[in-house]
Parts: sequence; C-alpha cells; structure tokens
Amino acid sequence: MFSLVSALTVLHERNRMFNSADMDAHKDVNDNASVIAHDLWEFDNAALKASLKGLALSGSIIRAEVFDGDKVVATFSRLENTGSAEQADKIWAIDLMAPDDSKKIGSLRITESYAELRAVMANNVLAVIASELTKVGVLAAILFIIVHQLLTRHLKSLAHEIETANTLEVGSASTISLHRNNRRRDELDTLVDAINRFRQERAIAEQQTVLLARLSAQKEAAEVANRAKSRFLAAASHDLRQPIHALHLFLGTLKNLDLPLQAQRPLANVLRCTESIDEMFVSLLDVAKFDAGLIEPQISDFPIMTVLNRIRHECTLEANAKGLRLDVVPNSAWIRSDPLMVERILRNLVSNSIRYTASGKILVGCRRRPGNTLELAVYDTGIGIASDQQEKIFGEFYKAGFPDIGQPGLGLGLSIVDQLSKLLSAPLKLSSSEGMGSMFSVTFNLAQNTGIEHPPARPFNGNTNFDGCTVLVIDDDAAILEATRGLLEQWGCHVIIAEGINSAIKLLMQEAQLPNAMICDYRLRSKENGANAVAIICEEFNADIPAMLITADTSPTRIVQLKATGLPVLHKPLRDNELKIALTQLLFPSATPHFTGSKDSNLPDQTTDNVLLTHV
Repeated sequence: MFSLVSALTVLHERNRMFNSADMDAHKDVNDNASVIAHDLWEFDNAALKASLKGLALSGSIIRAEVFDGDKVVATFSRLENTGSAEQADKIWAIDLMAPDDSKKIGSLRITESYAELRAVMANNVLAVIASELTKVGVLAAILFIIVHQLLTRHLKSLAHEIETANTLEVGSASTISLHRNNRRRDELDTLVDAINRFRQERAIAEQQTVLLARLSAQKEAAEVANRAKSRFLAAASHDLRQPIHALHLFLGTLKNLDLPLQAQRPLANVLRCTESIDEMFVSLLDVAKFDAGLIEPQISDFPIMTVLNRIRHECTLEANAKGLRLDVVPNSAWIRSDPLMVERILRNLVSNSIRYTASGKILVGCRRRPGNTLELAVYDTGIGIASDQQEKIFGEFYKAGFPDIGQPGLGLGLSIVDQLSKLLSAPLKLSSSEGMGSMFSVTFNLAQNTGIEHPPARPFNGNTNFDGCTVLVIDDDAAILEATRGLLEQWGCHVIIAEGINSAIKLLMQEAQLPNAMICDYRLRSKENGANAVAIICEEFNADIPAMLITADTSPTRIVQLKATGLPVLHKPLRDNELKIALTQLLFPSATPHFTGSKDSNLPDQTTDNVLLTHV
C-alpha cells in the first residue's frame, strides 16, 4: 500500500513538473515576444539573436526560431555546441506583430524538451524506490521475526513431542499433538496429522517385522526339531530293526520245525507280538517315504469288492478276538484309483475302529454320491472323538488320551490315511461324537469302464523248490547271518555267508560255481554298501548275478539313494514268508504270484513296507 501511494505521488509530481515547465516556457515567450518583434521590425539581427539566446538558455526551451513567412530570419539552439541530439517533446509558435500591432511581421517557433526534467525525475524515482525498498525490507524483517517466532514456537514444540515419542520402545506409536488453545486448524495441524499417521504405519510395520522375525525363528526351530526327530527315528529304527529282523528269521525257522504242542502255543503268541511290532515299523517307514516324496499313485480301474473281501478276511479274526462284529456290505462298483493305497487306507481305518471300540460292531460300506463318485465309509460304536481332538488326530505321532483303552501304536495310522487320501485326491471326512462312535469316509471317482478283465491271481503255496540253489548272503550282523543261513538251508539252499566284500570274493573263489542269487545288506562296515558289493562281485566274476538289497535305513535321503541303485529293495524286519516270495521272484521271475483279488494266507501283508516299496 505504501509503495502504491509512493508510485502515485511520483506520477503526480512528474505531471506537475512537466506542466510547470510548459507554463514557464509560455510566460517567457510572451514576455520576450514584443522585444523579439521589435528587433525583427528594426532588422537588428544581432539583437534578435541575443534575444533568442536569452530565451533558450533556461527552462524547457531548447530551440527558438524567427520566421518571416517561410524564411528563417534567426535561430538559436541550446544543443548546437554540446553535440547532443535534440529531443523535441513539444513544438509550438506565436505570431510576431508590428509595434503598432497593425500587422503580423513574422512568427516565433519554440521547441521544448523535457529531457532534463526526466533526468531529474529518474533520480527522484530511484530515490523513492530506494526509500520504498528500505521500508519494505524493514517491514519484511519485522514480519519475518513475528512469523518466525510464531512458527518456531510450534515447530519447537512439535520437535520436542517427536523426540519424546522416539524414546519409547519399538512398535509403540504415541500420538503427537500441538498444545494450542482456541485456534482454528491450519497447516501445522495437517502436518501433525500426517506425522501421526506415518508413526502409526511405521509402528505397525515394526510390529510386523518383529512378528515375522519371531515366526521365522519359530519356524527354523521347528524345522531343526523336525530334522532332529527324523534323524532320531532313522537311527532308532535302524538299531531296532536289526535284532527284530534276526528274530523274525529265527522264528521262521522255528515254526517250520516239528515242535511239541506245548511249544507251539507260546510260539504263536510270540508271532502275534512280532506282528504288532511290524505294524509300527511299517508306519515309520511310510512316514519316511512321504517325507522323501517317493510314494506315487499307480492309478487303475478295479472293483472295490476286491479290497472289501481282503479287509473282511484279514480283520474279522482281530475283531472277533475283542468280541466285536465286523460287517462288510458287498458292492459291485468299480473305482479309479491306486488299489494298494485304497486297501491301506481302509485297513488303517478298520484297525483304528477295532482298537478304539470296546463293544458293538464295525460296519464297512459304500454309497454312490453325486458327481460320479463312491463314498467308502467305516462306522463304529467306539468311544468317539471329542470335537477339539478331531483336527489333531490326523497329525503324526498324535494319540488321543484314552487311558482306559491302553492300545499300542505310534499314532501314525490316521496320519498315513490323511496323506494317502491327499495323494489320491480323495476327500477324507470324519463325523464323530464323544461316547457315540465315529464315521470315517473317503470318496473316490467311479471307473468309466467296468468291463475290464484282469488276469486271475496265481496262488502262492509256499512250496517253491530251492534245492540246488546257491545264495550269497552279505551282512555285517552275525545274528542276522546265522538266522538267514538257517532259514535258507531249511528251504534247501546252499548258503554262503560273508561280512564284507573282500571276504565274499575270497569265499566265492573257493566255490565250484557262482551263486544263483545275492542277498546284501545295504549298510556294511568300513563305509561299504550292498549296492557296491553287487557291482564289484559281478565285475570281478564277469557275471550278471541276480541280487536284492535289504536295509534297516528308513531316512528319506537313504530311500532316495536306494531307489537310484535300480535293485529290488526290502526293508527290515522281514518275515520268513516275505523273504521267500522275494527270493522266488529273484530266482524264478515267471513263478512270482500276481496279486489282484483275494489274499492267500501265505502271502505277505500288503501293507508291509516291502510291498508299499513297489510304489517307490
């Protein structure tokens, strides 16, 4: 505002100065017109020029000229001797009259210039501008000091709030506020809101980072524990399988002897006990195979009744022994799945129902469901499962606490069912109430073509003749060597036993003929293994000798290594009939039984690790 007033004042002063100069020029010309007219009348050129000079030496007049008609009589210019260019701002003329004013004798033409006035005005404007700038600078400094004090006070308060909040623990986000009373919201409040939002988001991000770090640590600890569990199970399983394997072979030899009745009954009890141990080892091996990712479904179309018949045949005696009734409802449907895995699922479910049912019955049946599917269900009148336990029972090594039941087992049966159902893309369902029994069901796809004819099963009667067959057995466990030799010799074999590769080669060099088959333990002493033993012996004698590996190792890594050998693999502990079938397949491939429907009493349990290994 002050600058505008000053500018208007300068403009007014300029106009005033120009008007005053113009009025002074007119006054001077009017005052000297009579003198100039007299000098022109007298033709006194010197006096005329002197008068013009006196007129043009001051004020805004820079040139004065006297005309007699169109002829210039006299002239004077103030700028002639300075060399400066004339700048005419105004030109005007008056008439010159005779002394008696009777007639016009000439004219006087005046040229005015405001250059000097403009120079003066420029100096004045500069002075005014300097003055105004000084005023503006002083005013701006005052305003700056005032605004700075106002802003600094609140900014210092804001900085103090932020510094105080930053001393709090990580993850907390206190609210920052400006303590201003009776003030409207302004940009500082908007800034404070933005800072508070940023702090809250940062606190959430820090909390998430801490949680992720904790989860990562917990996950790593769980993985370490899981690896430790796997190593422990593998080591414990290996050490336990060795003597149990020898025990099976000794019992196989013993049960084929003509024992008195008093010895046969205890022997039968011992055999039943070893069957329970076998089930535990089978479950442990299955877990290892799942961990190794080596169980792959072999999908085919087959009648569900073949599985139902086998389960009825196997589990009826077990159910009757507990006073239970097992009912299996016939069904003519065909499904498309893996028959061995389906049978394993159903066997585990039925065994689980028998284990946890004290009285009543178990019902196995099928029902067609929408979507061209078949639901295979197992009902029981057992103790049931509480709702808070129903998710947990499918975990590995989980056993619901039923102290009044006291049934043996590792808590792996339902976990294996769950994993097999996922491999087969067969939904698993559980319906149960505590004290009211349970229902487990698995749903399979129905087969499209039910007219497929399968070759009939060839029964295996266990009477294969091994007379004259030479078998080389390599194992670093003396008890297993002795048990295997006794069993094979009972079958009519000539047996060569060795604890390592070098001793086996030395013994074979003393024999009249090479062995017809080799049975080698995978893990031998001095870092030797059965696969290398087979390869070295075959290369040493330039012969392709049929061989199988037997191992007590169940770690996922070892299972992968065993698969890479390309040799048949059996897992300890082996029962005598399992070893007999495997040796028959090795020596007489064309006589190997073909398993399809019913199960002969002499066949190995289809859920054993050695049969399931055919899927590996």
